[in-house]
Amino acid sequence: MTITSNYLSIPYNPEATLKTLLFYAGGRLIFDMEERVDFRTPDRTVYFDCSRWKGQDIVIRCEAANNLICADCLRLKTQDGEPLIGQCDIVPKIPASAEKALPFVHYMRRRGLLCSPNGPVFFGGKYHVFFQTNPVSTEYRNMCWGHVCSEDLFRWETLPEVLCPNEDGEPFSGCAVTDGKKLMLFYTAAGGTTRLSKGKGYKLCCVESTDGLNFNSNKTILAFAGSAEFSRDPKIVFCEEEHVYLMLIYQDGSNYSLLSSEDLSLWQFEQLIELPGDSGSPDIYKLFANGDPHRPYWIISGASDRYLVGRFERMAGSDGQRSYRIVFKPDQRAGRLHFGTASYAGQSFFGTPEGDVKRFTWLSTSVPSSAYSSGQLSVPMQMSLATCEDRMYLCAQPVKEISRMYGRKQTFRDIPLLPENKRKILTTMFCTALDIDIFLPDIKSGTLEFTFFGIEFKIDFYRNTVECLGNTAPLHVRSGNTEIRLIIDRLSAELFIDGGKFYMSVPVVCDYNLDRFIIKADGPESLPGVTVCDLDPDGSMSIPEPESKEVTADDVARIVTNGYDLSDFKVIDDSDESIITEGMGVHNYHIHLGGRAHFTKDVGSMTLFFEGTAVGVLAETGGFDILIDEMLVETAWTASCGRPKVLYYTESLSNGVHTITVITNPELAIEKTEAPYSVLEGFFVQREPGVGSATGGDPSFDPAKKDIAEEERAKIYAGEFDLTGYRIVDDTAPGVVKRAIGITIDVTHINGAASFTDRAGSLSYSFEGNAVGVLAEKGGFEIEIDGIIAGRSSVSSVGAPQIVFFTSELDSGVHTIKVTTVPELAVECTGEPWSVLEGFFVRDLN
Repeated sequence: MTITSNYLSIPYNPEATLKTLLFYAGGRLIFDMEERVDFRTPDRTVYFDCSRWKGQDIVIRCEAANNLICADCLRLKTQDGEPLIGQCDIVPKIPASAEKALPFVHYMRRRGLLCSPNGPVFFGGKYHVFFQTNPVSTEYRNMCWGHVCSEDLFRWETLPEVLCPNEDGEPFSGCAVTDGKKLMLFYTAAGGTTRLSKGKGYKLCCVESTDGLNFNSNKTILAFAGSAEFSRDPKIVFCEEEHVYLMLIYQDGSNYSLLSSEDLSLWQFEQLIELPGDSGSPDIYKLFANGDPHRPYWIISGASDRYLVGRFERMAGSDGQRSYRIVFKPDQRAGRLHFGTASYAGQSFFGTPEGDVKRFTWLSTSVPSSAYSSGQLSVPMQMSLATCEDRMYLCAQPVKEISRMYGRKQTFRDIPLLPENKRKILTTMFCTALDIDIFLPDIKSGTLEFTFFGIEFKIDFYRNTVECLGNTAPLHVRSGNTEIRLIIDRLSAELFIDGGKFYMSVPVVCDYNLDRFIIKADGPESLPGVTVCDLDPDGSMSIPEPESKEVTADDVARIVTNGYDLSDFKVIDDSDESIITEGMGVHNYHIHLGGRAHFTKDVGSMTLFFEGTAVGVLAETGGFDILIDEMLVETAWTASCGRPKVLYYTESLSNGVHTITVITNPELAIEKTEAPYSVLEGFFVQREPGVGSATGGDPSFDPAKKDIAEEERAKIYAGEFDLTGYRIVDDTAPGVVKRAIGITIDVTHINGAASFTDRAGSLSYSFEGNAVGVLAEKGGFEIEIDGIIAGRSSVSSVGAPQIVFFTSELDSGVHTIKVTTVPELAVECTGEPWSVLEGFFVRDLN
C-alpha cells in the first residue's frame, strides 16, 4: 500500500498479546515496533506517525513470538470492506472525559507515554524540552524523543518527534547544547533494542538543527580517547574554569564517567565518579553558595536526586595526549534532595536567558481509568545552593514564572488551632491546581495535619518529618524560617520543604468533591500563616462561564462602582454571622471574607438577620433563591470563574430589622453551570446608624488617634487590595521602589508623605506599567494620567492611608501620573484646606 497520509490508525487492545510490526519497503526492513495490536476485538485505535514514508509502497508484517500473524496487514479489511489499518492526516481528539482528567499546569501528552526529560535548552527565544516517549501507547517501548516548546515554561506547544528508532536502535536519553546559531542533540543510540538493530551495541550520536524544529538526518558518532567506557545518558555542560566541555555518562552500578572535549567531537576520559545510592540520567551544573558569586560549586546528581557538591581541579597524570587530568573533588558526602516516589531523571536547562539553573523531572503519574496517556513533566524548578549547619544543601523551588499563573489568592495569618484534634476548615478550594505556602510554628512537639482533595499531609514535630501517602521527608524547624510549599495538581503533589532543601513528589488523584482545606492540630495552638494561590494558566477556572456572561475582576469592580457606592455598608461573614470589616469606599469587591457557605446538590440555605435599609448578596457559582422577610425577591445564578460577583442588590427596604435567606437552587445551577453545587461568598448590608464614617475606614480606629500602628495599617491594605506583583513608589524620591510582598505591605515601604497646604500643589511621576493606584491620608485630589483627568477623589481616613484612586485600564508602556490638590474638595470632605498624599503604587511588569 502507498503511504499517502501522516498517520496510520492501528486497532489496539491493552489486554492483547504483544506483537511486532515489521515495516518493509522494496523488500527491505526499514522499521519495526512492538504494540498490542488486536485485529479482532480492538478496544480502541492508536495512531503512528508514518509521514516519513509518504509516497512509498509499504508492507507491514505482523508477528507474535516469531509466529506469523499476517504477511501484509495493510490489506486486511473489515466486514464492511474498510481497511483494519487506516490512514489519516490528523489524530482525533481524545474523549472529553479523558481530556478533563489531565493536569492543569503540568505538561502531559494527550496520547502516549512521557518519561525521562532530555536536553532542556533555551534556543531561538523559547524554552525547548525533549523527552523519552512512546507516542503510540502508555507502555515503555518504541522510545522516541518527544518535543515541546514554550515562552513561559507553563504553556507548551507540542511539536513532532525529533528522534525515532532506526537501524542504530532506539534513541535513549541525552542532552542538548547550543552556540546560539545551531542546536545539537546528543543521545544514546541503543543498538539491540529493535529487530532492525539486532547485534549492534550502544554508541553516542549527535544531530543538528538551525531552527530547533528540523534536525539533519546525518548523525555524527562521537569519538573517544583513553578509557572511555560508557553505558548511556550523556549530559554536557561548558566549564568556564577549564575552558572545555564536560560530559557525564552513566556507566554501571553507581558509577559515572567524566569526559572532556574542546570541540564536542573528540572526547577524553578524565575520571570515574561514584554517586552512592544512585544510577542513570546524570545532571551537572554550577551554582553559587547562598548566591555569592565568589563561592562557585559544581553539582553532580543522578536520576534519583542524590547529589555531590564540589569543584573541578587539574591533577598530574597522562591519559591520551595531555599531561594532566581534570577531576571532580567533592566537598562533602553525598546529599539527597528527593524523598518521594514520582520524580525521576531531573535535567537542567542549557543556556537560560538569565544564566540561572532551571530544571524539570519526570513525574510517573497516570490518568485514572484511561489508557490514553501516562507520565508528566514536573513543575519547572529553580535550583540554588544554601549553607546550613556546616553543610551545603541543594535546593529546589518552583520557578518565579509560576506567579504569572496566579488567579485568586487567599492569605491567612495567625490562625488559631483548636485543641484535641478538632477540625478547622480554613477555606474552600477551587477545582484547579494550587500553589500553597504553609508557615510552621517554632515548636518541638505535636502534629499538624492538612487535608484537601482527599490528600492528607502530616507534620510531625516530634520526629521532625513531613509525611504524605506513605512517603516521609525530613523537616528542619527553626524559628521564623520554616516553610512548606505545595504544588497540587490533578495527578501530583510536589512539596518543597524548608526553603527547598528537601523535595517530595507523590502521585495522587485529586478528588475535587473534597474541596475543604481542613487543619487538625495536636499540640500547636496557632499557625503563623497559610497562603493559597489558584493556578489558572488559561485564565478560566473549572466552571467556565458562557461568553456573554464572563465576569473578570475588573468587571466586578465596575459592577460595584458604577451601580452602588458601598462606603456605607459593612460586610457580613456567612460562616459565623459576625462583622468582618467596614466597607472601604467603592473598593469593597476586594474585601476577603472569612468563610464561605458551600452547598452540595442537596438543598441548602443560609439565613442572616440585619438591621438596615439595603442588602446585597455576593456569590461565586451556582443557582440561588433569595428571600427577604420570607418573600421570594430573586432567582439568580452565577458562574463567575472563581471571582465573587454581586448576585443581588436592593435598597428598597424600610429601616429596621430584616431577615435574608439564600437557598440553593440545584436545578438552576445544573442548567447554567453544569455543576449541582453552589458557593455563597457572603452578604453586605447597610451600616447601622452611628458606626464609622461615610468615607470608610475601620471603626475600631480611634478618630483622635493619629499614630496608627503599622500592623493596623497593613490590615487596611490587606483588606482592600492584594498588592502581590506591585511595587510601591516613594513620592518623595521618585524612582526609589520597594517590592510588595504578599499583603504584608506596611507604611514603612513609603519613606515620606507629600503634605499640601491650602495652596494648591502637584506631584508628577513617570512609570512603566499598565496599572496605577494613589494612596492618600486626607484631602481632595485631582488625578491626571497622560494629561487627561482620570478622577477627582477626596478622603478623610483618620490617619490611616487609603487608596483614593485605582485603575488598570491602561495600555502597557510608559505613562505619567500627576496628582494635584483641590483645596475646595478637601474643605468639603474634611473641613480643612490641606491634603496629605502617601504615595503611588504601580504594576510591576518585571
